[in-house]
Amino acid sequence: MRYVTSVERIGIQKGMEKGMEKGVEKGVEKGVESQRRMLLRQVRRQFGETVAEQSAPVLEQIQQLLVLEDLGEALFDCRDEQAWLARINAAARAQTDHPPPSSEMSL
Repeated sequence: MRYVTSVERIGIQKGMEKGMEKGVEKGVEKGVESQRRMLLRQVRRQFGETVAEQSAPVLEQIQQLLVLEDLGEALFDCRDEQAWLARINAAARAQTDHPPPSSEMSL
């Protein structure tokens, strides 16, 4: 077995940490995308294809998983498509006006 210097050990540790961070980022990105797809399926079922098409670009602006999850619950409270579109537009504007710190961007 080859001797690993402390410098090499530190390099290995940093490399592992970066790899883990990238893996977590990818997982969160996949979760956000999955939540968007589910929301669009629910919107399509609740209000039809036209409203789903109008919702898609607005939902693309939303990067926070918790906001998307909250919108999933809010969908049940919206009586009509105007209420839904107003709700997602407000969520997208709120994110644009007050973006979260980078460490909370995708949570």
